[in-house]
This record gives sequence, structure tokens and C-alpha cells, in this order.
Amino acid sequence: MKLRELTITHLPGFSERLHVDGFDTGFTLVTGPNASGKSSLVRALRHLVAQDAVPRNGALTLEARFQAGDDTLVVTRSGQQVVWQRNGQSTDAPELPPGDFLRCYWLSMGDLLQAGSTETAILEQLQRELAGGFDLTMVRQDPLFEIKARQGRSESSTLQRKEKALAECRREYAALERERDRLTELDERIEAARTARTEVTRTQQALEWLAARQRRRELESELATFPEAMERLHGNERERLDELEGYRDRLAEQLRDNRRQQDEAREEKRAAGLGDPVPEASELASARQHLEEMDRKAAERASIQERLDEAGARESRAVAALQPPEGRAPEPTPEAVNQAGELAEQLRAVRLRLQELEARQDHANTEVEDPEPLRRRINELRRWLRQLEPARRRGLFAGSAVALVAAALAAMAGLFYGLPLAWAPAMVALVAAGWSAQQCVSLVTSAREARRRAEEEGVTLENWQPEPVSDRLRELETALARADYQQESARQARRLSEEIEKLQEEHSQLEGNKQALAEAVGFEPTLIGESAARFLALAAELDQARTERARLEQRLARLDEQVEAERAPVRTLLERYGLLPDDTTTAGLRAGFEDLGRRADTVTSADQALARLQARREEVEADHREQVDAIAALYRKLDLPDGERSRLDALCEQLPRHQELCAALKTEARAEQQQAAGIETIDELVALVEADDRAGLEARLSRFQQQAEAYDQWVEERSRLATRLDEAGRDRALETARFERDRAREALADAYDTTMMAEAGRFLLADVEQAHRTEREPAVLADARERFARFTHHRYELGMDEQGRFRVRDRDREREQALDELSTGTHMQLLMAVRLAWVRELEQGCEPLPLFLDEVLTTSDPERFRAIAASLRTLVRDEGRQVIYLSAEPADRVRWEEALGWSVTHRDLQALRSGTATPEPDRYELDPPATVPAPEGLAPEDWAARLQVPAIRPRQGAGAIHLFHLLRDDLPLAHHLLQDWRVDTVGRLENLLARPAGAGAVPEAEQRRELLARGRVARAWVAAWQQGRGQPVDRNALEASGAVSDNFIEPVAALAEQLEGDPRALVDALREGQVARFRGDKTDQLEEWLDREGYLDAREPLDAEARERAVLLEAGQEAGAAAIRQWVAWLEAGLA
Repeated sequence: MKLRELTITHLPGFSERLHVDGFDTGFTLVTGPNASGKSSLVRALRHLVAQDAVPRNGALTLEARFQAGDDTLVVTRSGQQVVWQRNGQSTDAPELPPGDFLRCYWLSMGDLLQAGSTETAILEQLQRELAGGFDLTMVRQDPLFEIKARQGRSESSTLQRKEKALAECRREYAALERERDRLTELDERIEAARTARTEVTRTQQALEWLAARQRRRELESELATFPEAMERLHGNERERLDELEGYRDRLAEQLRDNRRQQDEAREEKRAAGLGDPVPEASELASARQHLEEMDRKAAERASIQERLDEAGARESRAVAALQPPEGRAPEPTPEAVNQAGELAEQLRAVRLRLQELEARQDHANTEVEDPEPLRRRINELRRWLRQLEPARRRGLFAGSAVALVAAALAAMAGLFYGLPLAWAPAMVALVAAGWSAQQCVSLVTSAREARRRAEEEGVTLENWQPEPVSDRLRELETALARADYQQESARQARRLSEEIEKLQEEHSQLEGNKQALAEAVGFEPTLIGESAARFLALAAELDQARTERARLEQRLARLDEQVEAERAPVRTLLERYGLLPDDTTTAGLRAGFEDLGRRADTVTSADQALARLQARREEVEADHREQVDAIAALYRKLDLPDGERSRLDALCEQLPRHQELCAALKTEARAEQQQAAGIETIDELVALVEADDRAGLEARLSRFQQQAEAYDQWVEERSRLATRLDEAGRDRALETARFERDRAREALADAYDTTMMAEAGRFLLADVEQAHRTEREPAVLADARERFARFTHHRYELGMDEQGRFRVRDRDREREQALDELSTGTHMQLLMAVRLAWVRELEQGCEPLPLFLDEVLTTSDPERFRAIAASLRTLVRDEGRQVIYLSAEPADRVRWEEALGWSVTHRDLQALRSGTATPEPDRYELDPPATVPAPEGLAPEDWAARLQVPAIRPRQGAGAIHLFHLLRDDLPLAHHLLQDWRVDTVGRLENLLARPAGAGAVPEAEQRRELLARGRVARAWVAAWQQGRGQPVDRNALEASGAVSDNFIEPVAALAEQLEGDPRALVDALREGQVARFRGDKTDQLEEWLDREGYLDAREPLDAEARERAVLLEAGQEAGAAAIRQWVAWLEAGLA
């Protein structure tokens, strides 16, 4: 069902009527600025096709025309009533998609920025279709199928440790048996070494005594060579003299600077040229106030002048609007204005009354029927009916019967009892019975007379019975009421005609008065004739403008006088100092005043500086004399002539040595006494010291040291041997080690069995789930996945996880991404792909509706814009979809024509509403799409350099490897994929080949299989490279470890990034101290966590040759060995 026309007459929030036609059955671009009605088109169509769409307030009057095959469908809505017509005939509404999902057809920027209720409903429906009655997630969470990270690693490590402990225990037991006989030999050696250690100590003390004795004598000899003057030196004389002389020189320099600054201040004062006296601060402040007042009044004058110009413009507009006669100005005096107002009100009242009376006259009935014959017929019929009333007749007959019975009874009583008086009541009753009979005869006679007279008046009845007569009576009564109403209407029509004639005469008289009044005040008569109210407004506007202009002119004159009064004091002040400028305007006077102020400030600053400099000079001269006296006193203290600096320096240079010798002498004297203590009774040692026989002492020391050196070794060895011999056999270490080894073996076997069982269960569950999803995957999800892959150049793959949520896999980075981690543009493209897929599903058995896109491609880059435009082109051409794109930018027409490849139908809402066409955006030109350099004539390496192909970084995964590294032998195919399909990585290539679009990119099936094989070889090679290198460590892993505090997270994360996430290199760098103050225990904690979580890989890394063998073993079935080795060589060459 294709929309061709849409008319909005009434729509809440949209006040104008809008008719848009000429919608193309394929693609239509509708442009217009904000608030021009683009979104109102969508709302109007929703109110037409979704009958449950009820506006909150306001009326609805809408119409749309659709084309459905050869039929034309028209739908109108007025309020809550919706009417459908097919080819001009009323019909039922066609089958349309459910109202809950109609928002799938209206895609706006807000809808695509975040998933809303529509996406939630779509996701719930997909989950229902994927559910097969099995809760595989709950089964997978069973502890039987749980596999922990590094499961079995702990048991394996424990077994290795226990086997090593058992072997070590066996070796220790054998060694103990061999060393049991050495205990006696060790005891003798220990005793001899203990005696030798005592003699070593004494001999060493004697050598120290001899050395101290010799140093003391040498120091005493050297001190005797120094003069006595050294005793009066303290060591700081040179520094003190330097300080005093430096301060003295600085003070002299300050005195020179002071004189120079005083000369400069006097020169500045003279250059100011003001002489005496200098203007007072109060005079300058007063002049400044005058200038500020002049500025304020000048601003006020400008404002008033602007208002004066505006009043003149209003006066001119009012005069022009009043259209006065040539050469004559309008004079709307208050009296004339009042007269015109009264006249306008009278004319308006007369016209309104005329319109009312004429409308009533049009509805008056002029046809009159005479009611008198009808009234006579009605009277006769009523009389006839009264004569034949059953109650009246029954009463007369009953009275006659009673009277006759009474008369008979009275007569019988008189005869039976012989009472003559009884005949009187009998006679009365008899008379009454006679009267009743006579009345009955009279009723019948009256009825015949009434019937005769009625027939003479024209009443004809076939059956003169009460019921037909009553019906005829009611008809005549109705006709009589109608005739009476007609007579009353005729009388009112005559009165209306008379009143209309009077009003017309009054209106003619008022028109003449209006013409005379217009000529008297100088206005065009037709102006008042058109609108007396507008005449009054224009006259009042003219009077107000003239009054305002006169008042503002007087205000300007007063302001000019006030400005001149403010200017006079400033001119007088400037004339006094000869600084009055030629330009005596406010700006010129301000410039002169600022010059005067700067000169006055200069003079004041100079006077203050002179006073400050003079006071400072007196202080410096006193300090200078004090420093000269202190220098002379220092020379006198050392008995040196004043100025003998060289002799003082010579004494000071000798002082450190003198002080050092004195201190050393005291130290050596005490050392000599200390070293002699304890051995002065050993004659052999005393004799050697007093004879200064160092050689004898050293020989004695060497002899005893050789015996004492092995003392600690023999003691420790004997203790260890005795302990081991004592404990051997009692600790049952050998049996314990053997038992622990056997228990570790059993634990490892149990862990292996558990892991194999869990792996088998998880494999079967995954196989069942994958088969179930493959067999029952909804067409909507498959369609959305295909569209999303095209939109993103096959970088992203759409799917659903076990919880039934959308998942997105980045084929470049080889990782899953949550929806909130996607960029704004990618998130929009995902939701758009899901909406488009769901639209196709909704239309099964329903009429398709137009697809509205409200600026949904605003944030897409040019490449993705072209990709989505290509998908929309497929919708239009292949699926017959009608697409209407709403945009606020007219230049989008060029973008869409360039992307679609044909001239698009364009509807400009601004032109439709205002009647003025928006200029065509022919001047806008789009940048051509980026082109990839062709490889013709270039070596593979040169082409890669021109493309700036990135090096391979295996830690990023195989999906991020550039295509060049696997297509060195087919550069034209690589160029085709890069240029035409925007596929540049292995991950995107695999995603493309897994989609139906892959056959369009690579038509030959064999070539597609080989490309997939190359991708699997690349993945096997990356897995081989990653062996032994662990998982990359990033900031998230460091924070999760708990070993890196907030104070160290930044430098440690930066180090990890510098090392490209290598976990082993990171731990080694931390141990080497590359992050200052990071403790070793934290490094151990981090290493333990990385090992436990699988980041560290204990296996040895593979070199290039080993990686090639691993790839051949893993992916040898993908291709021949020579081809695989060639592909691996290309990958190795591309390593960073």
C-alpha cells in the first residue's frame, strides 16, 4: 500500500492546513525546517491507520490516498470516525500490521539513540520463538557441569611437589648413614679451633695497640711544626670577612643606585611639564564626574534620537495608510475621532441587525391556509363524538331502568298494602323514566345532525364509527395547528419587512454621514467604508506619533544644553594647564583629561619616590660605616695589618689540618690505652709491641687464624649431623612422603575424571543448544543480522545470548560487546536493522505501509551513510518498499541522489505552506567517497606502504589482522574487498563470507572456501603465538586483582600498556622496581592472581619454526602444506 497524498485539516499541535501530494512509490525526500510539519505527517498517518490512536485534545480531520495494486484506497478521519473507500466505494479497513508494532514504521533519531518499548516487544517475541521448551541455562548451571578456572592445576602442582619431597627424603636417609663415623673427628677439630680463636683475638689486639702507638708518635711530631697563632683561629674568619666585604660593597652599590634613581625622579617630574601647583585630586575627580555625566547624557540622547526616528517612521506609516488627498495632510482631531467611532459603531449595529432580520425573513413562510373551515369540521366531529359517548348513554339507560323499577315497586306497594300515598313516588319515577328515554332519542338525533353538517363541510368517512372519527379528528386538529402557525408566520414576515425597510433607510443615511465626515477630516472615503475600526486605530496612531515626536524633540534640546553645561568645567581645567585639544567633543575632552591625569600621577609618583629614596640613603650610609669598622676589628684580632687578606687566607687554609691532627692525637691516645688493656700481662705480646715488631705479630696471627677459621664450620656440621642422626627414623618422614605422594595422585585422577565429565556434558549441551538455535532461529533475527553486517561493513555480528538478549560481536577485536558499549552511530544502525527486519515479518498477510525515516542518518559517517542508503535502495527496488525520508537539511537531496543513483522525488514543506520555493541545493557538493589506491604496477610491500597497513599484533586476536597479510598473492581481490565492500580485516572478511552478501563479494565458491581456510590458518597461528605469553593484562584486570591500590593503579596500568599487556613482562618489571615504592608482597599477590585467573601461561613460548609446525598440525586439513607454510611466512613477516 503506497501513500500518494496526505491532507491535514485539523491536527492537535498543528494549526494550519497542509496538503502534500506526489509521493513517489519508491523513495521520497521531504524537507523543511523545524516546526514545519514533518513529524505531523507521521502523526497524521498514524491516526488514520491506527484507529486506537486517540488524541489527548483537539479535533482530527485527516485524509490520505493510497495505491494498492490497481486499486485506489482513500481513508478519512473526522474525530473518532474513520471511513475507508476502495475505488470510490465504501469498504472495510484493509488488513494492517498490529497497532502495537506500528512504531516500527516510524524511525526517528530519538528512537534509534536508545531502545524503547518497541525494541523490548521485538526482543520478547524473538525470545518466545527461540524457546524450545528446554531450560538449558538451568541445566548448564548444575554443579555437575561446572568447570572452574585452571581446574586440576592445583592437584597437578601438588603431585609434583610430593614426588620431589619423596626423592629428597630418600637421599637424606642414605647420606646420614655414611656420616655417622665422623662425630669423634669433628670433636677434636672443634677443640683445637676454639683455642686458636682465643689467640687470634689477642694477637689482633696487640697489632691494634702497636698501630695506635705508632700513629700517636707521628701526630705529635707533625703538630710541633704549626705556629702559635693557630690557637686563636675559629675557622670561619674567611667566610666572615667575605660576608662583611660583600655587604659593604652591596651597600656602596645601593648608594650609587639611590643617587641615580633620585636623578631619574627629578627628570620625570620636569618632563611632566605641569609646574606648580599640580591639580588636586578633587579637581580631577570632579572633572571625571562631568565627563561620565556627559557620556551618560550622550547615551540617553542616542536612545531618544532612536525613539524620535521610530516616532517619525510611525507617523509616516500612519499618514500613508490614511491615504490623504493630494497636497493635504490628515487632521484627525479628537472630536473627529469620536464622531468617527460613534458612526462606525452605529453602522456596525445597523448592519448586524439587517443581516439578522434578512436571515429570519428568508425562513418566513408566505403560504397561508384559512383555518376557519378546519375549525368548523373539528367542532362538528367533536359534537358527534360527544353524542355517542358510551358513558353518557349508559347513564341515561340506567336512570330509565331504575325509575321504571321504582315506579313498579311503588305501585305494587300501594295495591298490596292499600296505601294511596304510595302512588306519588310511582308517578315521579315514571316521569323520570320518560325524561331519560326522551334524552336518549335526543342524543341520536343530535348525532345525525352533527354528521350531516360535517359532511357539508367536506368531511368524508366510509365508516362513521368512534375510532375512525377520532382518527379523522386528530388529523384535522394537526392541520388546524399548522394553519394557525402559518398565519402567525405571515404576520411576522410582514413586520420584518417593515423593520428592514426602516433599517435600510437608516443605513443609507449613516453612509451619507460617513462620507461627509471622511471628506471633512481629509481621509479617503473608502477607508472608512472598508473599516471604521481600522480608521480609528490609524488616526490614534498618527496622533500618538506626532505627540511623541514633539515631546522627544524638546527632550533632545534640553539634553544638548545639559551636555554643554557639563563640558564647560572640563574645558576650563584643560585650558589652565594648556592641554585643551582642538577636538572639543566629548571624546576629545576625555583624551585631554586622561593626558592631564597621567601627567599629574607622574608628578605625584616622582615626589613620593624622592622622599622614599632620601630616607633609604641615610639608612644605607649608616650600615656602610658599621661594616667598615667590623672588617678592621677582624684583622686586629689576628694581629694582622688591615687589608692583609693573603696572610689571613694562609692561616685559615692551615686550620683544618691543625684541628684534624689535634683530634686524631686525642683519639689515638685513647685507642692506645684501650688496646693495651687485657694483654699487658702477656710478656710475649708486650715485648713484641715495645720492640715495634709488626712482622712477628703478623706471623703469630697467621698461624692461629688458619686453625680458627674452621671452628664454626665444624660446630655447625657436628650439630646438623647429630640432629639428623637423632631424628632419623623417629619422624617417619619417608612413610609420610610416600603417603602424601599417593594421595596427590588420587586427587589428580579424581579432578581429571570430574573435568572430563563436565567437559562432555558442556559439549553436549552446547551442541544441543547450537542445533536448536540453528534449526529454530527466527527469520527476523537472521534478517536483522544480515542488515546489521551490511551497515557496518561486516565488522559486527548480531546474535542472541543464552539469556535471550541481543549480543554484538566485534570481528576485528574478537570480543563480545554490550549494547551500551557501542558508539552512537553503531547503536543506531543496530536498532535500525532490527526495526527493518521486524517490519518485513509484520507484513505477512497484511498490507505494507510506508517507512518513515526522520533524520536517522544524521550521525552516520559518509561510508555508513552509503551502506545504509544501499540497503534502503534494495528495499525500494527489490522489495517494493516505499520509503519517505524526513530531513531539515535541503542539501540531503544531493546526498541521497548520489547514494541511490537516481533523481529522488523531493517535497519541500516550507514551500507548500508559504507558497515560496526553497532554492535547490545544487550548489552543495559532497566529497567523493574515499578511494583505495590500486595495486597495479606495485610490489606487495610498496602497496602495503601506500595503504599504511598496520603490523600484526597477535595479542589483539586474529580478527584484527589486515587482509593484506593473507592476500599478498591476490592484490586485486584485496583491493576489491577494500574499495567496494569496505572490508579490511580478517574478522570482517569472515563475517562477510558467512552472510549471503559474501556470494556477491566473492562469486566463486572455491575462492570463498580458500579465504575462509586462510582465516582459520591465521587463527591457528595466533593461538600458537599466544602459547606461553598468557592473556593480555589491562586496567580492568589490575583493578579486579585487588593487588594494585588506587595510588598505584595509574603507573602500573601505564606500564602494562607499554608492555602491550604481557603479564610475565609486567611482573618482572615490577620486581625490577620500574614502579617506584611498589612493594614486593603486592607483586607476589598480583602474580598469584594472574596465575590463578589464567593470565600467566607456564608453557614455553614457541619460536617461528615451532609455530609453523603447530599450525600445520592444527589446520593441516585446510589446504596443502606448501600453501599453509606460505601463509604462515606472510604472517611472520607482518609481526610488529
